[in-house]
Amino acid sequence: MKILHITNELTKKNFSIASLILFISKHLYKSYNLQYSILTSKAERDLFEDKNIYNIELKNWISIFFKVRNLTKNISNFEVVHIHGIWAPIQIISILLCNFKNKNCAIHPHGMLLDEALKSAGFLKFIYKKIFLFIFRYLISKNLYFVSITDQERNAIKKFFPISKITNIYNPIPFEKNNFRSLNKKKQFVYFGRIHPHKNIDLIIKAFKYAKLDNNWSLKIYGIHDDSKYFNLLKNLIGSDTRIQILEPIFGKEKQKVLSESWLNILLSKSEVLSLSILESSIHGLPSLANKNIEVTNIKDSIITSDTSVLDIKDKLEMVSNWTEEERLFRGKEIYKNVEIITSIDEILNKYINLYNNFTENEHISEISDNNLFSLKNIKFLLITSTYMFNLMFSSVVVVVLVIFGYYSIAGEIGLVASFWITITQIFSSNLRSIIVSENKIEYAFSTLLYRIFISIIFCLLAYLFILDFVSFENNDLVILFSLLILTQWINEMSLVKSEVKKKTLIFKIYSIMNIITLFLSFLCLYFSYFNILIYIISAYILFMIFSITLNYYKFNQENFDFNLKKIYLLNIRTIAFLSSFSIVISSFAWRIMIYYTFDKSLAGVFFACFSIGSFPGTVFNSVIGPAFIKQKIQLSNKFKIFLYTIFVLIFIWFIINYFLIFDGNKINYLSLEFISFTVSISLIGSYFMSYAMYLRHKKIQSTLKIRSDLFQTDILYGTSITFLIPILYYLGNTIGVSFAFFVASLFALTVYSFNDKFRSYDSK
Repeated sequence: MKILHITNELTKKNFSIASLILFISKHLYKSYNLQYSILTSKAERDLFEDKNIYNIELKNWISIFFKVRNLTKNISNFEVVHIHGIWAPIQIISILLCNFKNKNCAIHPHGMLLDEALKSAGFLKFIYKKIFLFIFRYLISKNLYFVSITDQERNAIKKFFPISKITNIYNPIPFEKNNFRSLNKKKQFVYFGRIHPHKNIDLIIKAFKYAKLDNNWSLKIYGIHDDSKYFNLLKNLIGSDTRIQILEPIFGKEKQKVLSESWLNILLSKSEVLSLSILESSIHGLPSLANKNIEVTNIKDSIITSDTSVLDIKDKLEMVSNWTEEERLFRGKEIYKNVEIITSIDEILNKYINLYNNFTENEHISEISDNNLFSLKNIKFLLITSTYMFNLMFSSVVVVVLVIFGYYSIAGEIGLVASFWITITQIFSSNLRSIIVSENKIEYAFSTLLYRIFISIIFCLLAYLFILDFVSFENNDLVILFSLLILTQWINEMSLVKSEVKKKTLIFKIYSIMNIITLFLSFLCLYFSYFNILIYIISAYILFMIFSITLNYYKFNQENFDFNLKKIYLLNIRTIAFLSSFSIVISSFAWRIMIYYTFDKSLAGVFFACFSIGSFPGTVFNSVIGPAFIKQKIQLSNKFKIFLYTIFVLIFIWFIINYFLIFDGNKINYLSLEFISFTVSISLIGSYFMSYAMYLRHKKIQSTLKIRSDLFQTDILYGTSITFLIPILYYLGNTIGVSFAFFVASLFALTVYSFNDKFRSYDSK
């Protein structure tokens, strides 16, 4: 197994993290032969000598564009990626690349997600980090693995990444133990770490100066100047007091010597995970004075704690200064014994091995999980839903394309006729597909197939006579053809549902290919105005469906299903469900009639196209996705919710822009792109409300019979109420008012289905 460690830098500034990475890597290689490399943006090679350290210059976000390929190549060559830190460009991009390439990675924040650590850089950076974490977790499509050092850090990670997998692994002490007993102890307090406000060094200096200590006592502060303003503040606090020194950081044997001979280590950071400074001190028998909020599991009793008031720190320093040398050595021995237990290198290495092994064991599983877009389950779902969507939406798509290409009159005619047939077929369907799929009643599919064939023949004859004798269309051939298309698609639904129930996807694969070809050729014909050729293409598609229906009818006969007209009659017509479908669908068709006879054909075509686009999400959810969505109790990921919210905001901005554009002149051009864009945008806003209303509706449909009956009554109320919405809006706001029709209907739907939400009370009984 090959491990890639990624960190922002290997320098004096982050010496603790850097030494930890090297220590763990070398011991894993020595004990388990785990190959390792360390990738970093910056390395001080005179401080860290290791041939496995590699540099990749990612100083800022601009440099990423030039080095991302190299970074990707590095990540691909390793089984496990271990990322130390979370804020630097190399860390963020590495996490995203691992997610994109479906490669498991461990994220080791090293205390960076603790509240106080987030706040330490100031208010603006705190807000920035919060927003970043909020967005960042939604960019990740799979659960994350985190390494926490303490339970405190574990809880901090859970706040931002609640479904992540977290392993607690204590920090080892990255150098050998020392015999502290033989060394003389100096009367000196020491601090090791960054010179930064987060570390509360100013409080240490003030407390030391105020404490009643003789002149033999000293305070030595070892650290990198991480904040020049704060460093100058500390220098001013020290003044002329020669007992206090701010020194350059020390490492290796020099640091170990100072730890061994000092009296007390001081660490009063605002927040800290299991501090390496405390562990290093403890292994040398050096007690520590620590902030009481710092988690030091299992060694809490061996250290002295203080709050962050100068008075309390002063009292603790005075108390420690009064220890005898014997008491000082005794405390050193106690803390050494306790820290040795929690930092057992063998136990720590075993935890890392278990973590990495889990990665490699779960790698194959993650590749074929249902979260993967290209999983077998998801491909089947896409094939089935896309076929039904084509059946449902093809005519509406043609109307939209006709409007885009400027054929407003033809769009108006086809839109009106298509709406009529969709209305009729939906009235006589009563959601039979949902019933058959949920109950696996294939025999219903056979009976309904014959029933629909019989009804469609009657419809076709009546429509043909009606068109010839009563209505004159400019494009009779296209109107008749689209009528036949929709009726054939309606029949074909029962042909497809058998394959859906039996989980056979071959027919859906064939239909997907045919649908793509038909769409492509139809768009070409519309673009080049080849309407005669379009007739042949749609005719060929109808013949293909008729062949498929015939084949399925033959297969049905082989299975000896009986045609039960009475049962189909009861399922389709003699129910309150029929009245609910009738009321909703008729209201939609009434809109079309009113628009068609209120405005000229061109503007009617525009409205039909705009409302088709606006209603698309709600229609798809209601007719294609909704039943399965509710039945399988599918939950939207937070990432997808953020995506939907973002799209909503963008559509709203789009609507505002178009609002000012159409009212910019003295006269509004209702056939202009601005007006079309305006109507589409407000309709799409309405579709958000409509989709949620349909979500509530489907929850009730799949509840008890009593709730379902109440729902169907609500459907009738809703459908009846919005039937005359078009003339009302036209009266209130003329043509502009009609543009808001779908938006207003959506708000009303959400109000009605939310207000009449009785299913909770029923469920509780």
